[in-house]
Amino acid sequence: MNDSVGADGAIAVDEAPGSRRPPAEWKNERKKRRIDMPVFQSEQELYDVLGRFFERVAETEESKELIASTELGLGYDAFVQYVFHKPEAKITWTVENGALKIVCGETGLRPELVFEQTADVGHKFWLGKLDLQQALARQQIKVQGPLVNALKVLPQLDAIYPAYREYLQEIGRDDLLQR
Repeated sequence: MNDSVGADGAIAVDEAPGSRRPPAEWKNERKKRRIDMPVFQSEQELYDVLGRFFERVAETEESKELIASTELGLGYDAFVQYVFHKPEAKITWTVENGALKIVCGETGLRPELVFEQTADVGHKFWLGKLDLQQALARQQIKVQGPLVNALKVLPQLDAIYPAYREYLQEIGRDDLLQR
């Protein structure tokens, strides 16, 4: 290894030829870029990943049973809406002809529950890396509406987390599993 002093007085450390370890500043730079980059680069990418995943979840027997056993409150025509920031996006779960329907984007539907969070937080949540109760306490996720309704579905979420991981692998987005 060779050390040299630059014009600014900083010591530069060169790795030995053939060394497999990159300089520490490269590692720190990669780590910094990964932290600064949002999981989803655009609203459309979020819809293509989370929106399509939710459509798949809507087809499961568990979702069908949940819809059959749930009654919307007076004045509401949607169960839940996820409001995402960075990028800005909305995904709404409603019922159409007795089946769960996913609506991506702006809508005139009135959801009974609204969960607001960054897209990164939403992604971590569906990966099972973020506990809902802790996220609510830390205000990483903000809720409007009867929280008791949201807490009723917590037991079913344990079955959905692995499905999200599998879905990401299936669509070739293994890169999102590490985020």
